[in-house]
Amino acid sequence: MTEGKHETTAMRWRLAAPALAVAIALVYWPGLRSYPVGDDFSLLAFARILREPWALFTHEHFPLAPYFRPLTMTLWWATAQAFGNALLPQYAVNLALHVATSLALLGLLRRFVAAPCVAVVVAMLFAVHPIAIGTGLWLASRFDLLSVFFAVLALRSAVVVRQTHATSSAWLALALLALSLAAKEIGLVAAAATALIWIWPPTAARGSRRWWSGERPALLVLIVGVLAWTGWRIFAMQALPNVFPFSGAPMATLLAHGGERWAGDFLRYLAAWDSLSPTGRIALVTAATMLAAILVLGRVANAPAEPVPVNLTLLAACAVAIVALSALIQAPIAYWWPVDPTNGGDAVVTATHARLFYFPLCAVAMAAAALIDIGWRRARLRLAGPMGAILVALGVLPWAFAAHALANDYRRESNAKRPLFASAVAAATATRSKAPTCRVFLLDVAGSEDAYLLKSMSDAVVKALAPDVAEVEHCLFQSEQASWENIVGGARLTAAQALPMVPMSGNSGAVPWIDVGGLQVVFLNLKAGIDAREFPDAVFLRQRGGTFEDVSAAVRDGSLPVRFVCARSEAECRQ
Repeated sequence: MTEGKHETTAMRWRLAAPALAVAIALVYWPGLRSYPVGDDFSLLAFARILREPWALFTHEHFPLAPYFRPLTMTLWWATAQAFGNALLPQYAVNLALHVATSLALLGLLRRFVAAPCVAVVVAMLFAVHPIAIGTGLWLASRFDLLSVFFAVLALRSAVVVRQTHATSSAWLALALLALSLAAKEIGLVAAAATALIWIWPPTAARGSRRWWSGERPALLVLIVGVLAWTGWRIFAMQALPNVFPFSGAPMATLLAHGGERWAGDFLRYLAAWDSLSPTGRIALVTAATMLAAILVLGRVANAPAEPVPVNLTLLAACAVAIVALSALIQAPIAYWWPVDPTNGGDAVVTATHARLFYFPLCAVAMAAAALIDIGWRRARLRLAGPMGAILVALGVLPWAFAAHALANDYRRESNAKRPLFASAVAAATATRSKAPTCRVFLLDVAGSEDAYLLKSMSDAVVKALAPDVAEVEHCLFQSEQASWENIVGGARLTAAQALPMVPMSGNSGAVPWIDVGGLQVVFLNLKAGIDAREFPDAVFLRQRGGTFEDVSAAVRDGSLPVRFVCARSEAECRQ
């Protein structure tokens, strides 16, 4: 009987992984046909031009930001070299990373909960939630996907260490934490959760053995490593130029007001109430009410709890720590770029902010698993666990439909700019200038938010989508205003070659250019009042009706004046 029960349980676990992957794919699949948004273009351009990815691990590589993310940038490089300007494979990589993270979460929950159905359904709750699908939709969220994947694996290894005192698992946990940190700074949250797992008081099953003796060396290495890494990044942050108007905000303001905004945004994203249909709202409320009733009945029954490998309160404590520390780290971002609740119908805005809550959503799933499993162990009726899982599934379905709708809307909204961007790229790459000071200006691009993105990120857009980036990597692509940044390959560009454009400056002086891995990231200012004829070899392309025509001759003979705009800070524009 016992052997048959174990075989049934093993079969359930084997079926859980493919079921989870299929569910995610069904919800996400419209997103595979999406189009790049915002920072996607810069990252794709950077990855396509980068020649020496190993330099990312020894050199600062994020423009005007304290971030150090060499592992994810290397993944960007690998996918760009493999797929070129093809977009569908890039979205497939994000999908695969989210599937991998969901499976890792399932493996972590399996270490805690007794009932496979509870772990599977709660992992499904995470996997198809709009937060998770939204994170996978934005290519630039790859940093979060990769970092959280390694973070969850690290937490699982930390639990193994707690249960077995295996030294190999302790060092594996540290290695996974290092990979998580190399992918994105959210790995710091995982490091804190790992330390919590190792110092949490023991369960009765662990007897009189000193509960942290096996974890002590790894714990000390973890603490020293995190302090050293944090100090290094704080030092790097001090060297950043003061470019943004919010960079002088007091830290107390950033944390207090940013944390408050983050919490409000997280609750809205977690409920996804505005995205649910009336039927979905009813199902969600019904499921939450009945689940709460089961947990209360379990408490009233007061049946003896079964022994557990690791106390479920630890799982809940880890969840609270992850949410709290995520809020602390993300508070400045929430302060600078809060989510506008009135903009809830914008799928692109919704998806690009979802990354802030990806790891906290993992934590919510962990807490949900702990609560349901506590009900399973304490209720007199053995159906409490399966019933709880069924009710969670009832809550999952409305979120799954909302996430699928988000993916479909994201695909539609992001593709709205495809014709204009494709036309600009085709016209810009057709110039094929070999001049060291190759310049291409895209004129009269106006009228919509998508058009403004092309105006402000012309260089990144062209180099991200060009069929052969080697032909245009040395060029500077602009509109009537300077691109936010120019990512340049080939021969090194100098300030003298950039004239009459001048290096961008901040309150603390000239903004440094990044030179890493065979490319440059340069920041230039194009001031108003410059005569377009000061660019004698430039190509001028004017947009008309969605297509671009070469008007270089008219610009040079003065019959078509160009009115340049200074798009930098007011102080810099006055210089």
